[in-house]
Amino acid sequence: MAVDEDQTPADVADGDGHGGNYNESTPTPPAKVADEKLDGDFQGAVRALQRKRDSSHGQPTVVDTHGNQALIWLGEYDLHAYSERWDEPTAEIYVLVDQSFDESDPHWVIMAPAVTVDGRADGEIGCRNAFAEPDEGHYDKVEMVLDVSEEDSGIAFSWRWSSMNRQPERMRDLANAHSIVQYLLRLDEPEDES
Repeated sequence: MAVDEDQTPADVADGDGHGGNYNESTPTPPAKVADEKLDGDFQGAVRALQRKRDSSHGQPTVVDTHGNQALIWLGEYDLHAYSERWDEPTAEIYVLVDQSFDESDPHWVIMAPAVTVDGRADGEIGCRNAFAEPDEGHYDKVEMVLDVSEEDSGIAFSWRWSSMNRQPERMRDLANAHSIVQYLLRLDEPEDES
């Protein structure tokens, strides 16, 4: 959603890696990792993901790496398209995956900002294993996103692909990331409070 402070709309349109014509309504990634810093096979997997995702939501982009892990910005999502229970209409979505993608069982989806559900506190989302507070385990995933985004809050979901029978067998299976996120964003009916 952000353009680097030193960039102008013309810089973005002229090929700094964001591609396409500049359009203020089209979200752009907060950063970009140079292809040379990524494993060659993984670069192909990212291209498969980019072809599958509708670019009007933003072009999926690797925005940071930590060892063999890659943080991928999937773009801005209309949360209410999946459930009206989300307290905010939109959020940026990231996935954290291994660059040896076909040998892993990815399970981190991170949202910024930390959007709540049904007016509850951050992380209190039924049927979702979520981490939103600095004193919780796995908050380091949130910190990775906060380091690159313009948001001051985030929430990490442990959402294992194998639990949905989608464990990657080939690198190009990274293209399934969007459908994995869609499934996470669909919330069940409100829990009975009685």
